[in-house]
Amino acid sequence: MDREWSEVAANGIIHEARMSFAAWQEAAWEQARPSVLYKPALYPDGDQWCALLGENLQEGVSGFGETPQAAMHAFDKAFNQSKTPAAMLAERGEHLAGAAGQ
Repeated sequence: MDREWSEVAANGIIHEARMSFAAWQEAAWEQARPSVLYKPALYPDGDQWCALLGENLQEGVSGFGETPQAAMHAFDKAFNQSKTPAAMLAERGEHLAGAAGQ
């Protein structure tokens, strides 16, 4: 019975170590989110919340949501998918006034 008990105890320790690692990894991922790293401004906009990094909606990165958390998650998604203002204008065949090389 001592061997069985030792295996049960070892498995319990291994399980707790794995759970601790998973919790640590989740916390690390949370701290690496763009909204955590860049701290966009958060303010109410009509019936939603807006998270904005930049001078305005046209030139910055923004996310909107019904709660501050939803706005920050929308910001994270937009941050990872957004192109520069000059790149967006180039797709439409326009150019950014005052841009380098223009």
